[in-house]
Amino acid sequence: MKKEELEIRFKELSDILLSELNEDGFWSGELSSSALGVAVAVAALHFHDAGLHQQEIEKGLNWLSANQNSDGGFGDTPESPANISTSLLSYAALNLYAEKNSEVKSTQQKLAHYLKTQNVDVSSDQVAKVILNHYQKDYTFSVPILTMCALCGIPGDDGFKHIPQLPFELALLPRRFYRLLNLSVVSYAIPALIAVGIVVFRKKKRTE
Repeated sequence: MKKEELEIRFKELSDILLSELNEDGFWSGELSSSALGVAVAVAALHFHDAGLHQQEIEKGLNWLSANQNSDGGFGDTPESPANISTSLLSYAALNLYAEKNSEVKSTQQKLAHYLKTQNVDVSSDQVAKVILNHYQKDYTFSVPILTMCALCGIPGDDGFKHIPQLPFELALLPRRFYRLLNLSVVSYAIPALIAVGIVVFRKKKRTE
């Protein structure tokens, strides 16, 4: 592409961006619909107060049932191909209500079939092995996923047994020491990782 053509395209794109600028001088937007976000929200509302948030929880469960991929899994958006992480988190959230709701149970069974095709057996400790192998040494993804699964009863009562412990105590150290300890964690993830680390620690301690 010639320089003149590039300049024309640049002008076109600039005009499009500027046309979307609102009266207050900034761009507004919306997050994409997300099975992962819905699943985590359902679980969070359930554990906070299932009775108080019953209406919101039902909306979340209905959304998951209505936006399930044809193969039974869930992707990052309703238009995305299914992946193991989002599907497993969705399965966990559905597990909270599958025994009480036939539609939720049906959605969960289809999801279990998809996970089975990905060599994930939701009824065995193999769940932890698959997720840990998938993310390797990056516990910032695998441990939160497995923690939500365990909280939701996946794979069973001893779900926390196979979850690695996050060193949440290191959060007490000044940030300048993180590099020396090779803690390559983005700042916005630290509060979540501290919370997850504490949950895993306390749950494991109760089962010992």
